[in-house]
Amino acid sequence: MFPVLHVGRVALQTPDLLILLGIWVGVMLIEKFAERFSISTKQLENLTLWSLLSGLVGARLLYFLKFPQAFLANPLDILSLRPFLLDFEGGVTVALIVALIYGQKRKMSFWSTLDALTPGFAVFAVSLGLAHLASGNAYGIETRLPWGIELWGAVRHPVQIYETLAAMLILYLVLPLKFRQETIERQKRGVLF
Repeated sequence: MFPVLHVGRVALQTPDLLILLGIWVGVMLIEKFAERFSISTKQLENLTLWSLLSGLVGARLLYFLKFPQAFLANPLDILSLRPFLLDFEGGVTVALIVALIYGQKRKMSFWSTLDALTPGFAVFAVSLGLAHLASGNAYGIETRLPWGIELWGAVRHPVQIYETLAAMLILYLVLPLKFRQETIERQKRGVLF
């Protein structure tokens, strides 16, 4: 596990850095291939931006509503950058609602939009698996298999590696680089997603 990366006097949280890198690469990939799915790059950029921002704000507000006592001593902590003060499931729910509303208002094709977002989702899944590996989270049960990893005082299944390999396989299967334009045009909408 590699939870902290030291660069000079700066200590960076490796899992957070991997997730941000995954979001960045995923968004770049989405923008690059948006037009292949007959989606405006600008609309897809805005959809992604609004979803990410609303998800982040929603995650913090929902955490605040669940655990207001965490902010009683210092109310300005609601503006802090600490990721453990986020409600992940609530943030994803808010981001999905905002994405659906934005897509409807802009009359974006539901399945074509999901197809265009799929490579970005796959890249994010790879980065999430690597972040789990770096932090030691999402570990497996104890095992005697030779590829088990020593984690939290026991030899365990490397579920984080399984997760990353599965996400890489999905990325390989959905990456639009391997599809010619004609193949995408003949394909039914939503199949790639």
